[in-house]
Formats: sequence, structure tokens, C-alpha cells
Amino acid sequence: MGGQEDGDKCNKLWKPDYPGGAGNATVHLGSQSGGKYVYIQRMWKNVDFQQCAFFSLTMTGPTSITTSGSYTWTADPGVNASGYHYRWWYQNQGSSTWNVLGTLQSQSLPVDVNGPNFTIMDSTTNEHGQTQVASRFVTLHVPPSIQLYGPTIVWYLQACTWTGAVAYGGTPPYTYEWDVYGDGASNPVQVDNTSNTSDDLVYQAQTVGDTITIVVGVTDAANQYGSSSLAVYSGGTGCGQERPRPASP
Repeated sequence: MGGQEDGDKCNKLWKPDYPGGAGNATVHLGSQSGGKYVYIQRMWKNVDFQQCAFFSLTMTGPTSITTSGSYTWTADPGVNASGYHYRWWYQNQGSSTWNVLGTLQSQSLPVDVNGPNFTIMDSTTNEHGQTQVASRFVTLHVPPSIQLYGPTIVWYLQACTWTGAVAYGGTPPYTYEWDVYGDGASNPVQVDNTSNTSDDLVYQAQTVGDTITIVVGVTDAANQYGSSSLAVYSGGTGCGQERPRPASP
């Protein structure tokens, strides 16, 4: 087999209305409850059924992205890829528009994790005109941006509360790790695993007249990390002067 003749023979196989001529046909008669049935089996000569069978298309490439950059997806028809034609598109989540990309076996795309999730799709056609489609849904993970609220002046052994919050980004559940520096504490002083977008630390300063640092670090389900810190003076009365700290960049 080879060339256009092979393609024509394979195409005929997929057209049940193709007229008689080149092939032999066998007529089968048989009985069936309530009547008779007839079917015709066409016996094609010089056709390699394995070559004419539909190919199996798969795609490799990321489905979860945590860092902005250029990423590549590759279509794999499972055989020699040189005889195939490729067409790529992508569609942002929430959009009905498919954006046209390239026509090579592999497709690269610049990705900003602050953008929407998207679907990337390839349509591959072999030399016999048979087409298969493969796609991947790609999830973008923005690192959690953290704010820390609480008093900046406290008193010795006074129990005060600080709150760490995910201002934006991140994928739940979260792990909150609390550290205290400059007060002789053994860190971490507290670790919480939760789906909540905020977490509290209740802590008593162990020194007088010193500046201690409260730090909350948050790791999300995509292993992305964000943190925030607050300087606290242990020389006031009670838990005073509560100030929020701006979100980390």
C-alpha cells in the first residue's frame, strides 16, 4: 500500500454508502424470530485494516500552573507524528471564544497566573482524513496574599490576639504557621490546618520592654506560600494600638 491509492481505500471503508465495484460482497441470509434478516458484508481487497483504524490521540503538558511563564503542550497520535496535521486553540474559562494558535505538534503559550483558568485543545488529522481531538483544562494558582491584624503594643503575660487572613489568591485548604521572634519562643508556636481564610493566634509576651515580631506564614493546597509580619512592643498596658499590616506583595 502507498500514496493516494491507500488513502482512497481507507476513506471508502468509512463510507457505508460507497457503491459497488472494486470489492467483493457476500450476502448472508438467516432466520430471526418473527421474520428474516439480510445483511451484506463487503470484503475489501488489499486493505490494511490496522493502518486504516482510527488513531489514539493524547496530550501532554501542565494542568496546574503556579508560576507565570511560558508552557508547552504536545499532541501525541501514538505513531510517527510526521504524517499528521495539527491545529491548536485555547479558550478562557467563562468565555465562549476559541482563540486560534499554531499548527505544529507542540504548542507553547505565555501564562500569567493572575489570569483566568483555560482549556487548551488540539485537533489532529491523519493522511486518511480521520480526526481526533484532545484537550486539557489548566488551573492557575495565585499565591495567597496575607494580611496580619493585631495589637502593636502589649503587656507582659497579657493574652492578646492576632489574626492572619488570606486577602486574595490561594487555594484552600490552608496551613497557617505562627512564629514569634525576640521573645524566647520555640517556633512554630502554633500550626493550624483549615479551609478558613483567616486564623487566630492568642499569645502572651514573655518579656518586658522588648520588640518582638509576630509572623504568620500560609501554605495553600497548591503548595503556594505567602506571609506577613508585625512588630510588637512589650511595654504597654493590655492589648493596644491594633493596626493592620498591608498585604505582602
